[in-house]
Amino acid sequence: MRLNEPSRRTKDYNKARFLAAALGIFVSFLVVFMAGCVSPGPSGRGPAFALSTATSTPTATATHTPSPTPTSTLTPTPTTTHTPSPTPTATSTATATATYTPSPTPTSTPTVTPTNTSTPTATPTATPTITPTPTPTNTPTPTATATVTPTPTNTPTPTATPTPTNTPTPTATPTPTDRDVLIALYEATEGPNWINGENWLGDAPIRDWHGVNADRNGRVTRLSLRENRLSGALPPELGYLANLGELDLSDNWLSGPIPPELGNLANLEDLYLSDNRLSGPIPPELGDLVNLEDLALSHNRLSGPIPPELGNLSNLEDLHLSENRLSGPIPPELGNLSNLERLDLSYNRLSGLIPPELGNLSNLEGLDLYVNRLSGQIPFALGELANLDSLHLSDNPLNGCIPGGLGDVQENDLDTLNLPYC
Repeated sequence: MRLNEPSRRTKDYNKARFLAAALGIFVSFLVVFMAGCVSPGPSGRGPAFALSTATSTPTATATHTPSPTPTSTLTPTPTTTHTPSPTPTATSTATATATYTPSPTPTSTPTVTPTNTSTPTATPTATPTITPTPTPTNTPTPTATATVTPTPTNTPTPTATPTPTNTPTPTATPTPTDRDVLIALYEATEGPNWINGENWLGDAPIRDWHGVNADRNGRVTRLSLRENRLSGALPPELGYLANLGELDLSDNWLSGPIPPELGNLANLEDLYLSDNRLSGPIPPELGDLVNLEDLALSHNRLSGPIPPELGNLSNLEDLHLSENRLSGPIPPELGNLSNLERLDLSYNRLSGLIPPELGNLSNLEGLDLYVNRLSGQIPFALGELANLDSLHLSDNPLNGCIPGGLGDVQENDLDTLNLPYC
């Protein structure tokens, strides 16, 4: 029996090799068959069967490990892969391992194990393992998407079309006649209460109205209503008496401001508004009365400074502003009144120095500055006024000395100053 043992082993070994080869052929056939089953159908829209993708990786390994006989391994690995996109991939891995292990009692054990990794039998000799090669997957390369940025378009700003506005044409106010002006004066100053209002508002020509003088054209040339109990404010319409040469409304009860419109009376030579209750400032417009010779505003309630514009009255001979509430300095422009004969600024609140420019008034005969707040020294230029025959400077805080030439003035109050002569 021992003599036949090697031959029996040889038989068993050959038998195992045959079985392993047969198993490999069977697996290869099975793989080819399944690959044909998943091929596209006649319509080209999918496989002929329900399978989408079949991947089979059979591995057949036959190992004979006689000690010390070398090991022979047979590994047929046919693999067919069909991957249609986007059908999901089904993977089947079959591993067949046939192992022959000699033992005291010879045994042949074919084993088929469906595993991903072949586990070698614990033998002194390592068993080679077939590892399936991974199939490369085509990863689509992301395509750069060009972003088109729209070019901003300059939208023109709509221009507002101006709506034509109908501007009303100013209607020219008709110039009132001299008769209209006199009626306005009568109504503004309580004409029914006048002492004398003969023919006023009657049918008689205006030249026959009390206190009115008119030329042959019916234009008023003189209006004198002094001491006639006029009261109230002076109407601005008086500025329309273009031919008026004299306006005398003194010694009445007139109140309110002096209308600036009186500056329009270009032909006015005499303006007498003294002894009333007029208030407010002296209008600078009175400086436009270039033909004015007499300006009498004394004994009122006028306030504020003396307008420098009065220095423009080159024909002025008499300026009476006494007994008011005028304040501030004496304007040096008054020295331009070359024809001035009398200047009365007494009984006011004037302050500052006596301007030396008053020494330019070569025709000056009377100068009254008393009862004010004038200070400083008496200008030496006043001593050169050759025509001066009346000078009153008392009740002012003057200092210094009195110019020697003033001692010859016929009427003066210099002794009350308690100042020495220079």
